[in-house]
Amino acid sequence: MCQWCETAGHRVDPESLFYLDGHHIIRRSRGGGNDISNAYLCHRMCHTEITDKNVDVLKYPTKELWEAKDD
Repeated sequence: MCQWCETAGHRVDPESLFYLDGHHIIRRSRGGGNDISNAYLCHRMCHTEITDKNVDVLKYPTKELWEAKDD
């Protein structure tokens, strides 16, 4: 389950946009480590959206929480 959009994904085809992969909460460029406590699981396409919007991700983010910040 993607922790950003809360929809199912898979770990079968790494080239798919719905592939689930671990990503950093605190970016390595900001001093974040590679341990599990600094990771969240999301689709590749969701990770791109998070990166493009420069979102600071929490441990269990949801798209709805992020959109609520815009209200």
